[in-house]
Amino acid sequence: MSRRNKQQEQAERTLLELLRNELWGVPLLFDELSHEAFRAVISLAGKQAVVGLVGQSLISNSVKLDKRDIALLSRTMKELTEQSQKADQNTSGFAGFLDRKGVKYVIVKGQTLAALYPHPELRSPGDIDIYCPGEDFEKAKQLVEDKLQISLSKHNEKSKHVEFEANGVLYELHDVLLTWVDKKKQSYWNALVDTVMNERPATVSVNEVQVRTLDITCNVLYTFVHMFFHLVSSGVGLRQLCDCAVILHSAASEKSNNGIGAIGEFEPEKLRDMLETLGLFKAYKAVGSFLVEELGLPGKEFPFALDGTDKRWGKRIKKNVLARGNFGKYGRSVKNMGLWHSVESAWLLAKQGITFGMLAPREVFLRSSILGFVYLDSLKSKIHKS
Repeated sequence: MSRRNKQQEQAERTLLELLRNELWGVPLLFDELSHEAFRAVISLAGKQAVVGLVGQSLISNSVKLDKRDIALLSRTMKELTEQSQKADQNTSGFAGFLDRKGVKYVIVKGQTLAALYPHPELRSPGDIDIYCPGEDFEKAKQLVEDKLQISLSKHNEKSKHVEFEANGVLYELHDVLLTWVDKKKQSYWNALVDTVMNERPATVSVNEVQVRTLDITCNVLYTFVHMFFHLVSSGVGLRQLCDCAVILHSAASEKSNNGIGAIGEFEPEKLRDMLETLGLFKAYKAVGSFLVEELGLPGKEFPFALDGTDKRWGKRIKKNVLARGNFGKYGRSVKNMGLWHSVESAWLLAKQGITFGMLAPREVFLRSSILGFVYLDSLKSKIHKS
């Protein structure tokens, strides 16, 4: 094995050890990092969108670092905290706006999951995702247009959301929370979410505001499915897998009913029924193996028994995630947008589908085929222009 490969493997081991420490309090087996080792770990953490979690573990354990690295870490943590505070303010502000206007909504992912972390301000923030069912979507859309004096439209007829920016933060307003290839599964999913919103209202505290979100059982399902759909198409980073682990940890603790809002009682059997109906039970156990074996989620907190097959899938997920990084942005040979970038994207899509297809064959292979046609249309357009 080359020296570079050894350094990469060591950085990966150190990264996972730091994450286990920050998330679950598993003791570190080291108390200092060289300048070279720190830069390798922090670079990898950046690609996986978990810099804040890694940085907090280093700080909490007083890990000895080079002075240059202490300065870099301090700046990075300060910037991340400021970004998270801004995301919190925008999330709570928009939730309050919709509440005052009587719009039915849930906000998912983002700061509603950050609230479940040991240090919420250190989960790398992204955009704000809001789902409004039926007529409430049009009402919310009109309110945003009037408020910001803009016109919102979907990218195409099949698009499930509109985007807008406010206060330097990107928002996605959805009329469909997840898009399924199978129409029966789509109908089942839509009915499931609407039932949860109508019969089991849930909130989570963000910036001291009770923000509406999915109840804990449906949220565990949604967080996983969203991650899995990205895994089988482009790839995901450790941040999204940490989300899957942290929400399960919350479900298994008093936090699910006390301290962060009212997100309900976790129901594993209901989760199993939903996963089996959607054809994703095998995929969920594969991801569960990664969460337990690699990320260190306490085994008793994963709701289903894991076997040898699950563990083999877990190792495959680990290899893929560490190579591809957040949303599959890394491990590419073509960096600049253009014809060859699209060709490589189509190839990587096919590889992801082949790698994970057997976890949910119908959904994965049909999804890959549909996205493949989109890439082909894009390629034809680029070839024509050239």
